[in-house]
Amino acid sequence: MDEEAVVARVTAWTKHRYPTCSVAREKVQFIDLSAISISGKLLTMEDKSLTEHVQIECKGTQKAKSTTMQLMYSALGQTLTYYITSDKIPTFLAVPTDYKKLETLKRVIEELDLPIGLLLVPEDGELLVMREARGTPWTRTLSELATKASK
Repeated sequence: MDEEAVVARVTAWTKHRYPTCSVAREKVQFIDLSAISISGKLLTMEDKSLTEHVQIECKGTQKAKSTTMQLMYSALGQTLTYYITSDKIPTFLAVPTDYKKLETLKRVIEELDLPIGLLLVPEDGELLVMREARGTPWTRTLSELATKASK
């Protein structure tokens, strides 16, 4: 299953699990999916806030370019980095059920008690939450986010 198919399946799952949120898709150098909500009724940025509830990194079935272990290490490292740099928002790694080294991936996450969650994405049927993500959603005002982005 390629990464785009995984993203499509996980997007549908995220919309179902977080029905009051919008699902944002990043395509360049950031996490693949985020479930966010905006609150506030007034028109100024100071009165509105954004909450990021969960973020999900999606991977497809590995290709033959690199070794499967290298790709697994990369996926784990990338997901952990997103978790830390996002102030510990609940973060999942989503992989297809035919992901090579899946058992090793599950074992590493479990035995090291990593804070990231693991989603298994079948070609059809329900996504399986193999491990829940730990962390806390964060809320920022839109003016705080604008100030941070300008730095």
